[in-house]
Amino acid sequence: MNKNFFKKTLGVFCTMLIAAGILSGCIATESKEIPSLSDAAASVELGEGEKELCVEVVGADGSKTSFAVHTNDATVGKALMNVGLIDGEQGPYGLYVKTVNGITYDYDKDNMYWAFYIDGEYATKGVDDTETDEKCIYSFRAEK
Repeated sequence: MNKNFFKKTLGVFCTMLIAAGILSGCIATESKEIPSLSDAAASVELGEGEKELCVEVVGADGSKTSFAVHTNDATVGKALMNVGLIDGEQGPYGLYVKTVNGITYDYDKDNMYWAFYIDGEYATKGVDDTETDEKCIYSFRAEK
């Protein structure tokens, strides 16, 4: 068989695999601390809308709960507030998330807070300034 034909066929096959991974929705990123939602036993479905956001909540005891949030909202903060997953107070730097999945932490009172992560990395902007992206995994982790 022609070597060029083999190379072209292999190239097309690899391109199709990459495209399938990108189009599959929530794509897991390498992270030893937070597994992808596909590793979770089940996720809780919340909201209605065309977009599906992957959200993981990690409590102070290490327990993890995964959510599939359906929304049409433009920002993660608005989407999660609209389904009741988060709540907080507006401050000089945006929304200060104090409650996630019904659990409230206030750093001034209990030295704990909810940290916001995107694809396993500490977020560089607030939840209310983060645009919704179906390819990302958003996480809230209880931290000291």
